[in-house]
Amino acid sequence: MTLLSPSKLVERNTDYLHRVQQNVGSFDPPSCKPAERVLAHHTIAALGRTTSFICLPAGGELELPDITNGLECFVVAGSVADDHSEYPGGFYLRFPGRQAPTRLYSEPGCTLLMKYNQFPAEDDGNRSIDSRHPEQWIANADGICDICPLHAFGGDSTMLVKWQQDGSFKPGLDPQGEEILVLQGTLSDNLGQYPVGTWLREPVAQWHHWQATRGSLIYYKSGHFPK
Repeated sequence: MTLLSPSKLVERNTDYLHRVQQNVGSFDPPSCKPAERVLAHHTIAALGRTTSFICLPAGGELELPDITNGLECFVVAGSVADDHSEYPGGFYLRFPGRQAPTRLYSEPGCTLLMKYNQFPAEDDGNRSIDSRHPEQWIANADGICDICPLHAFGGDSTMLVKWQQDGSFKPGLDPQGEEILVLQGTLSDNLGQYPVGTWLREPVAQWHHWQATRGSLIYYKSGHFPK
């Protein structure tokens, strides 16, 4: 069993004024033996805000820490289960407050994006969204991308963005920056190209254009940086 213990973690990428680019590795669950964790962001203060990527091998089990301020989880690949249900790749899960499960299991193996202790106190909405279903998606006004809304509260917005044709995605202006995980294809901007497995955190308070080719898919989050 793998235990996630925030008390054993060192602070990482805590300055939200700096741009962060990190390759979090393969999304192929069978490649991780034993369980692996890639830490993208962790603070010791502020309730231990943490963003990490968990890779569990087939038959893997994950014991979660005492999460006091919510758990957000996106199943990148494979399948994961708690004591109530199983969630294949493409599922987005959200457990407010102390409602997070204490353990997660994976028979086939899985890769997870996990963010915990990052919820506003008033944000108490549960989510269990299967992004594999077409009815979860809406066409963006530009006709280039489709959007799968995952969660919104106050200025916090989380979504999946999929390119239906080559072109650019222009998010709304967010003075608190944005966070991106490249799930399929290759993303690019004026600074470079970002293949599958790239995690980006952009602090810039300006309009940003993200270029990609048809079929590219990203996890996109904004408005959640601490004040």
